Amino acid sequence: MSNFKPTSNISSQPLMLHKIEHFLNKHHLAVLCSVVVAGLVLSISRRPDLVFHPQFWAEDGRYWYAQAYNHGFHSLLYSYGGYLVMFYHLVALISLVLPFRLAPLFFNLTALVIQLTPLLLINSNRLRKIIPYRSLAIVVSFLYISIPNATEVFGNLTNVQWHLGVTAFLILIAESSMSWKWYAFDVFILLVIGLSGPLVIMLLPITLLLCLHKHSNEHRRNAVLLAVLALVQLLYIFVFNHLNRAGGQSDVNLLYLVKMVVGQIFTGALLGEKHVAMYYNHPLVLMLLLVIGLSLILYAVLRGPLWLKLFNLYSLLIFAATLLLKPASGSNAWQTLTDPSADQRYWYIPMIVWLSTLLWLLFAARIKLLRVVAGIIMALLITIGIPGSWHIPPLPRLHFQTYAKNFQAVKPRTRYTIPINPVGWEMTLTKH
Repeated sequence: MSNFKPTSNISSQPLMLHKIEHFLNKHHLAVLCSVVVAGLVLSISRRPDLVFHPQFWAEDGRYWYAQAYNHGFHSLLYSYGGYLVMFYHLVALISLVLPFRLAPLFFNLTALVIQLTPLLLINSNRLRKIIPYRSLAIVVSFLYISIPNATEVFGNLTNVQWHLGVTAFLILIAESSMSWKWYAFDVFILLVIGLSGPLVIMLLPITLLLCLHKHSNEHRRNAVLLAVLALVQLLYIFVFNHLNRAGGQSDVNLLYLVKMVVGQIFTGALLGEKHVAMYYNHPLVLMLLLVIGLSLILYAVLRGPLWLKLFNLYSLLIFAATLLLKPASGSNAWQTLTDPSADQRYWYIPMIVWLSTLLWLLFAARIKLLRVVAGIIMALLITIGIPGSWHIPPLPRLHFQTYAKNFQAVKPRTRYTIPINPVGWEMTLTKH
């Protein structure tokens, strides 16, 4: 079974499409750069306040920046939630060379740049065996930028690990390159994902399976690197922090599970956050949609290419880890995971996988009915999900620039507290 390649060749397509593809191939480097620049512009258009009214978000200010400012290089080894999060502290340390008032902008721009790294691979030659047409790669890039139900992971440093998780997976399935620039890119991304949280643990089985299947030096290198980084994270989780994150799921039931899959993943990825709970009060409809969605996924996994099987395995590992390890925050953890406005980060990669599965069905499924069903479902994303979710509400204005200006006037060794978003959070700095 092929990848995204339809049964008909590009040469049998309308002449105009053939000419477009020829032009894109001829100028592929310019196209790649143009897509990334356009992606940055479109991303900023979804939330202009990231650039024009930048503010710290949650852990970005309270932990990463405050700890870097107050404790310097010692913060590099600090953990958060039981995980090593060295990359976030490194970004915060770099930001210290800038005026304090520019720090939130630096954080936001860094997050946006990392958020766009998958576009480099999607539009490169390294994924041409999976996405054979550059015009299709441009469409996939737009869908990636536009995905609904992802407000929590948009434009903040704290949640870039989920975008890095997509980029890292693409590196694992991409063709190897002789270019030292791509080599450096691969190693950098894999190092960063390993120093940003636990996703590296879920990536390790993927790269081990690829090693067994392909036996290349690149896959062996990736496996060794990810194994070392996964071991470091496991040491932080079970040895250095002695955390027990399991056990908060006191009221597990099937209905919660169905709501997560159908609401947060299937519906959320297609229609957006405000439609996640659309069928929560209709158990029969939920079950029907669950059967349809899982049937499409099952066909794709059984008949699809290796990368699609592994992508769905990756999604399953993340989903299982979320269910087992997410701590309860004053309420039942599984019930909290059904809330449309909470914990969107956990569904980001499963939503990407769901949309990728639908795209593969649309272009490569042997059964015409499945292609039609996938096309109808994807039409919901194009006509409802993207237009209705394009504009992401800005953060409340907490007058960070005023606080930043006042901070410069306080005396050394004075503790200074600044309110940050979400409302109710604060960051405390001890003036140097």
